[in-house]
Amino acid sequence: MDKKVLWAIAIGIILIMGIVIVQGTVFAGLGREAISEYDSETKALAAASSSLESDAKAVQSFMAKQAVVAKVAEAEGWAAEIERARQAVAAASQRHNKQAKQIVETNQKEDRAKLGALISEIRAQRGGADAIVQRLKRRAKELDYFATNKPEFVEKANAKKEALATIDLSAVQAKCQQAQADCPEKTADITRMFGNLEQQREQANKLYDDVIAPDSAKEITDLENPTAFFNAIERFTDLVEKLPPNANTLSGQIDQLYRSFDKILVDMEIREGSIVEFYHQYRVVTIDKDDKSTEATEWAKVDKRTYEKHKDHLGMSISSKPKCAFDHEAKSSASPPGYHYVGNKRYGRWENRGGQSVWVWLATGYIMRDLFWGRSYSPVYRSSWDGYHRNYRSGQAYYGGTRAKPKYGSKGTFTQSRYKSSKYVKSGGYKNTKYAKSGGSYRGSKFASKSRASSSSRGSSRSYSRGSRSFGGSRSFGK
Repeated sequence: MDKKVLWAIAIGIILIMGIVIVQGTVFAGLGREAISEYDSETKALAAASSSLESDAKAVQSFMAKQAVVAKVAEAEGWAAEIERARQAVAAASQRHNKQAKQIVETNQKEDRAKLGALISEIRAQRGGADAIVQRLKRRAKELDYFATNKPEFVEKANAKKEALATIDLSAVQAKCQQAQADCPEKTADITRMFGNLEQQREQANKLYDDVIAPDSAKEITDLENPTAFFNAIERFTDLVEKLPPNANTLSGQIDQLYRSFDKILVDMEIREGSIVEFYHQYRVVTIDKDDKSTEATEWAKVDKRTYEKHKDHLGMSISSKPKCAFDHEAKSSASPPGYHYVGNKRYGRWENRGGQSVWVWLATGYIMRDLFWGRSYSPVYRSSWDGYHRNYRSGQAYYGGTRAKPKYGSKGTFTQSRYKSSKYVKSGGYKNTKYAKSGGSYRGSKFASKSRASSSSRGSSRSYSRGSRSFGGSRSFGK
């Protein structure tokens, strides 16, 4: 091979090795990431000054175009703010070019954290300056838009004022008053809720009368506070537009007081295959204002946590809400189904029988007794109901009976009888499954066939009601 070629190759190798050595030396100290961050901020600072001046010119352009922008700018000291932004960028650049640059040139590994913190401070300083100018630019653009479209804004406000005069709250007010009579314990809540509606209407009228109407005919440059004027129109429009839907929302919330529901866990299943799957069967009973009931039963796939949480709650309401309560007040503590109808004077009364206080259903309560107990009904004693009520208020499950022999829940005597045909009871609570035997650690086997069960819900629904709603007649039951 020619000597010249060999010399060229040798020189090339030496140069490459030199570059590698130099790069290794540079990045061995502060490291590639720190140097890259420094270079990135160098470029950002170089662009920041140019960008700031461009945005400042845009603001000045709006000021020249609209007298109102110039007026607001003078009143709020925009020139001083822009100068403060310039000084912040200059100070950030100075710190970068002196302090940060010196650390990079020294290139010591122990200075990595110091450089990172310094660049973070410089970046924040630069970002703060940019935020100042961007805010002023947006404000100038907004004022320009308002000034150009002031007649349309005023026309819009006048139209909303006419619409406000036609909004009638008397129907929802009457509904609230009736609910207060039917559910006196909710008087304070209903008063507050309807009061919010009235306050909304009063705020809208006050905005129009005190701010919008007096300034509508003025030239925009004559407005003492143009921003406040246009903000008032936007706020006024929002209040008027939201008033009818808010009234409808309140009406719907009042309807909740006349509806009760129980979500009853009527069956559970563990399906073991390539994975372990958990299923609940729910019976959801809803009773409306006229004591008509609607039922829906469905299977639903649940996660392990939900299954474990409710594995002792077969046959119990795991979510329930009595009448004269809002939906958000529903309790998720497990309790015997239908117990929240006991103690309600609309459906029965307490009577002394054999020295004990026992609940006696009136004719209006027969549907509740049949829905939740059926032929398995046994008297509800005051002592039992008091225990339920204490637990319900504290968010604890109530199983009745004794600890050794509960009445309700998966191990309860009532449950074992009423739900004897359920998959859970028939399986013995799935105590022989691999999942149960492993203490809940078994997750399935890749050698097992995957469960063919669908995770989608399957269900049906039906509804019925008892004709009589009179309070005449009563029925009592012995122990």
